[in-house]
Amino acid sequence: MRFKRWGESGVWQQVVEAVNGDRALEALMIDSTAVRAHQHSADAGHQAIGRSRGGLTSKIHAVVNALGNPVRWLLTGGEVADITQAKPLLDGLKTDAVLADKGCRATPI
Repeated sequence: MRFKRWGESGVWQQVVEAVNGDRALEALMIDSTAVRAHQHSADAGHQAIGRSRGGLTSKIHAVVNALGNPVRWLLTGGEVADITQAKPLLDGLKTDAVLADKGCRATPI
């Protein structure tokens, strides 16, 4: 329960920002991964669980710095497209380059 409460209140994001210090933002990498949800989680009313081809899943969208350290992340339902989360992840971050796969390919953001 503590993990969930910290996630909802933004504590995990604050921990990442505190330990990053010099964030090495000359290059950022952005990607996502799907995580299967337990079959009993469907009735829990969680916002970040959605139906995709793989069943009930959540998706973690993340931006990491040149050293591979997390800078920012978002949690969505598994059906959410990567491109829809690229702009919120990168807003306010100054960098020279962004590395992404074709899931984030579109007109410049």
